[in-house]
Amino acid sequence: MPSVMFVKSETEFTFRDVVSLLECMENMRFGCKTGNCGLCRVKVLSGMENITGKTLKEKRLFKLLGIEDQTVRLACQCKIRMSPRAAQFLTHRQPRH
Repeated sequence: MPSVMFVKSETEFTFRDVVSLLECMENMRFGCKTGNCGLCRVKVLSGMENITGKTLKEKRLFKLLGIEDQTVRLACQCKIRMSPRAAQFLTHRQPRH
């Protein structure tokens, strides 16, 4: 089954269907979940080819914030494509206990 790995928390999620990255991070703290606040920002460490392209909302927000790093994404806006090891991410958000 496809999986994603969150490196900092050493958490791995497996899934059966195409999902948004935010769905894999359901135990993390977030803000709007619609691409407006940027709290679900993650850095893609590997597997960029297994993630959908940046949305218009992401492009607008990153321009406003001055973020030019192409490996930074919003978890609420990117979908993960099917692949044995879809991607690895780094997030500074901590899981809720």
